Amino acid sequence: MDIRALLRFAFDLFDSDLSGFLDMSEVYEMLAEVYGDSYDQNHRLTSLMRELDSNGDEQVGFDEFKRINEDYPSMLFPTYRMQRHLRDKVFGEDFWVEQLRSRLQLGTAASPSIWEILNNVRDARAKVYKDAKV
Repeated sequence: MDIRALLRFAFDLFDSDLSGFLDMSEVYEMLAEVYGDSYDQNHRLTSLMRELDSNGDEQVGFDEFKRINEDYPSMLFPTYRMQRHLRDKVFGEDFWVEQLRSRLQLGTAASPSIWEILNNVRDARAKVYKDAKV
């Protein structure tokens, strides 16, 4: 996934009621998952929380979520670190860069769903096993 797709994935993962918005309880749940239970002791995150809900409507839309991430990339830094680790462990960085390059060449730069990505991984794994048996 590229950054936008990873943001969309994180947003959708925590939008548990599928409302298209993260209410503040969903945001707190996300931060607890990313930073652990002590997230509320992180001064940067607590000030970020005030900015997230600056209009007081208790909801965060995807565009707001994306903007906050652009201003405060550290918000999801553990997620990016995990992505890098997973890329290294599952087929390596080159495989994932090639996946993105292929989508761009085919004109399908739209972010794939998690299911499309898993199917690509499954197909690549099958190819590796098939090539190993030959």
